[in-house]
Amino acid sequence: MADLQTLRKEFVEESGRYDLVSDYEGGNYANNGADAIIQAGLKILDSLQETPDSRRDYKFNTTSLQYKQQIANLRFVEEVWAYNSDGRYKLDQLTITEMKNKYEDVPSMLDSGAPLYYSHILRLAPGQNLYANHAAMVAAVAAGTPAFTMDYETALADSDFSHSGIAWNPPADGIYTLTVTGMFWSVLTADDGVCWWSVHYPDLVKLAARAIIEKKYRNFGGYQEFKQMIMDELRGIDLDLVREDINFAGNQRKG
Repeated sequence: MADLQTLRKEFVEESGRYDLVSDYEGGNYANNGADAIIQAGLKILDSLQETPDSRRDYKFNTTSLQYKQQIANLRFVEEVWAYNSDGRYKLDQLTITEMKNKYEDVPSMLDSGAPLYYSHILRLAPGQNLYANHAAMVAAVAAGTPAFTMDYETALADSDFSHSGIAWNPPADGIYTLTVTGMFWSVLTADDGVCWWSVHYPDLVKLAARAIIEKKYRNFGGYQEFKQMIMDELRGIDLDLVREDINFAGNQRKG
């Protein structure tokens, strides 16, 4: 097991890239670019191999008239469930086009009700993503200084591109607990932060980070060597997941 600070220190020492930290002489190993490379390495691992921690639930309570939610580090959505005092039910998925055809008006003009349908939500085009978040977009409209005055409500305002999200209709007529089940990226931010990879396979995280360096400097041979080492380790994880699926299927048949 290793937290981000430990990974940073060991990654720098093993790669010799002391320029990616500051004050290593004093033993602090403060981030000076190493964290971005470690995070890029985590993306490689997430892309190559699903883990028991890849699939997660994102839960939140809606407010009255709410119709969308931004979600950090979401890769894709598998399903959405709603729960209130009347019970739990699953929302039907629509494409963005199907949602627009079914609900032709913007959310603020629709009657509220129990959320029934959800769709993915798109970011604004490059050059139009002018707001840090949806609240900033709404504030600009209210102040009379919007980038555009109509049909802004279903856009995803996210200036750092770290969020995805969902939209639903009808807009909620009260408090519902929505559960978004999907695949999420692994993230390390705080020095004492951990993720599934850093807890179970810290050496793999360091190998992936070193692969990123080789790729960055167009050392294709070095990159391929690190990638092969990574793939050798990932086979064991994949076999564990296959065994789990086979065991589950066997138990289902017995039941």
